[in-house]
Amino acid sequence: MTDHGLVKEWEDHFVCKCGATLPTAGLFELHQREVGLLQRVEDLERRVSDLESDHEAGL
Repeated sequence: MTDHGLVKEWEDHFVCKCGATLPTAGLFELHQREVGLLQRVEDLERRVSDLESDHEAGL
């Protein structure tokens, strides 16, 4: 999993650890929220897959 934290403010830009460069603090915050939501979706997809496997196995 890629780490998404602020590396530095550079010439009025915000640089994320993933390499994204955003022009404002607000956009950097939206980037952080988007990444968090995508990670939650991936976690939920894994949980659904595990539950489907358990159901198919008769557990």
